[in-house]
Amino acid sequence: MGFECLSDRLRRALLAAGAFIVAIPAPASAQDIPPHRIEQDTRSGGCLVELLPDSITGASPPRLFVSTPGRKASDALSLFAEVPVSHTAADAVTENQRNRFAGFRNLKASAALKHESWKLIEKTFQAGEPMFLTSDGDATGFHSARFDGLDTKGIIAIVERQCGFSSSVISAKSESQLMAEERALGLTSEQIRHIRWVLARRYAATRETAPPNTSGFDSTDRSRIAKRRSELGLGASRYLDATLSRALLSENFGAVVPNLTGKSSLRRFRDWVVFRSATNVCEVTTIAKRWSGYNFYASPQMTFRLDAFVSGNAMRIYLVTPNPFRNNAAVTAQVGRRNFTLYSRESQVIPRAVGGGLSNEPLKALRSGNYMEINGPSAKDGKNVSLRFSALGFSAAFDHAIRQCGRAQLNDWFR
Repeated sequence: MGFECLSDRLRRALLAAGAFIVAIPAPASAQDIPPHRIEQDTRSGGCLVELLPDSITGASPPRLFVSTPGRKASDALSLFAEVPVSHTAADAVTENQRNRFAGFRNLKASAALKHESWKLIEKTFQAGEPMFLTSDGDATGFHSARFDGLDTKGIIAIVERQCGFSSSVISAKSESQLMAEERALGLTSEQIRHIRWVLARRYAATRETAPPNTSGFDSTDRSRIAKRRSELGLGASRYLDATLSRALLSENFGAVVPNLTGKSSLRRFRDWVVFRSATNVCEVTTIAKRWSGYNFYASPQMTFRLDAFVSGNAMRIYLVTPNPFRNNAAVTAQVGRRNFTLYSRESQVIPRAVGGGLSNEPLKALRSGNYMEINGPSAKDGKNVSLRFSALGFSAAFDHAIRQCGRAQLNDWFR
């Protein structure tokens, strides 16, 4: 039986509509792929698949088809039987019961899964029984096609692999196949980070903290990928494909601006704010006015943390947080015409060490200047990272924090 015996009526209808029909041999059958033949419309991408019987009785048994309409409706399916015009409509015989095989045309996958004809194939497969399609040819008697092991998952595998079918509710691809397709995208570490950040910005409950720095996607990322695929109708999967990766990479990523609304005792002093945390720490902070040379998940800040009502001049200093600079690198700061050496130490950027403590010169300059410019080598590629922080309001903000947290001795540190 050659390609010329595929649905003549459908072939004529497609040709009349101006379609170009290409016969495509089915690939070598895998164990779960039903025997089949395909004709494809090269213009629309639509497919007509004949599911081949394991045996037949009579010269003209019913023929079983599944089809997809093409790219414009990639998750629509048709399942139907065709018989000669002189025959009765096809019946399905399963487990010694005969029922009209109604089939369906152009149903969304969610509706197709609920259709009686689809459920009949599933039920017969699960019972390990053959399915027969029969029709009565009057003078020629009954004609029958027998299908052994016909599985809906195998049908989906055919239209996924060769017809562009994609659905958020059903897929026949294995985890290993989906993972291999994702790896074949060849995403760089920078692209993976961009995708993880975009997903976190969209779905994370707390969006000010970047996802952990990993070389791939963790279980949280996988859940977010599945959610985004479902929203876009790209198929039920926890893995990226070319369509989704392009969509996520095309989303412009702007750094998250920390939300300070609702902080306890929040006060604003021009470009600086002061608030008292739940752990009884007074925090003095500002967000960078501009930066270059580094892709931040959250807008970089300059922050000073003062524990309340303790003696001495101890405080935690973060001249840039998160720290973009190479560890143990020398970093420079400029306020007006004055230059200072800073030090990058893991999560902190701090003034240089003097005696048993840290230099107070950069902060004294910040009290009287307009802005501080900070430059240093990137932890990512060693290229220069530049940030500018406003000094406007710093002096008033710091004095307020000293009073609020009972840290009068810090006044001596600025002298």
